[in-house]
Amino acid sequence: MAERLKEFGLVNPRFLISTAKRTVQTGKIVTDLLDTPTTAIHHIQHLYLATGRVLLDTVIASDAEQDLVIIGHNPGISDAASMISGENMEMVTSHVVGIELHVDEWAAVSLRTGSVIYNDYPKKHPAS
Repeated sequence: MAERLKEFGLVNPRFLISTAKRTVQTGKIVTDLLDTPTTAIHHIQHLYLATGRVLLDTVIASDAEQDLVIIGHNPGISDAASMISGENMEMVTSHVVGIELHVDEWAAVSLRTGSVIYNDYPKKHPAS
């Protein structure tokens, strides 16, 4: 899925990653593939099992000047994507969702302020 993010055109994003072992491992794989500078990688304790509201508040509080990637956990990550996009997003392991925001600043992100521009996960691509 890290390759998919690259194909979707994700360039130099800021990463917010839960401190759980699996998310840290996943984050390393993705950030290594995207040649992400260490200054753009942030491990955040409160993302561990965060609710959708906590994740939404984390996005709102972001001061990133680039795309933002959150590597977190369900059900919170699905809830946050659903709130922002206005779509029912039931994400699975290694699921990636890109949401284009229709606001001028992170502080303006709220319910239904974005549109899903990509939605992909490994089981969509069965091995040949």
